[in-house]
Amino acid sequence: VRDTESSVKSGILRVNITSVNDAPIFLDLQNKSFNISQEFYYIINSSDEENNVPFVFNITFVSCATEDWTSRGSTNCELFNSSYYTNTSTSLTINFTPTKNDVGAYIINFTVSDSNTSPVSSRSKLMNFTVLDVNSAPNYTNVCGSSRNSTENSVLFCYINSSDTGEKNNLTFVS
Repeated sequence: VRDTESSVKSGILRVNITSVNDAPIFLDLQNKSFNISQEFYYIINSSDEENNVPFVFNITFVSCATEDWTSRGSTNCELFNSSYYTNTSTSLTINFTPTKNDVGAYIINFTVSDSNTSPVSSRSKLMNFTVLDVNSAPNYTNVCGSSRNSTENSVLFCYINSSDTGEKNNLTFVS
């Protein structure tokens, strides 16, 4: 250090830099949309600056909005359970086949934590998984009951009942 009226004065400044445990990051986690009855296979990779592996993954279903005709009623929001995902030291794999009852939008909280013991560092990310309906043929629930035989030149009354889960409009019968 020097000012205009004195000579140069030198000294040693000691600096202590302490490392910090950074949280792992998700490399490829993103919102997903997929169809019912088709296998959903998704690998989520993570990394950590300090390489504190293995990672611990946690999945929490925050909320959902399912179709009115499902039995979930937007309250049973667990789209898949732990038997449908596995993890390695740095990745999480989800593998399941959604059903018609799963149609809807799900908000899911994904958390990854490192294996450092002091302190553990975590990162969470909210994602939207949407299960899309696929149009399927209607089901006949009753075709003429037990009255399927008739005599020539006589009237036959036949009631046909059909349903189509997920159909929001009326069904049309054509003869």
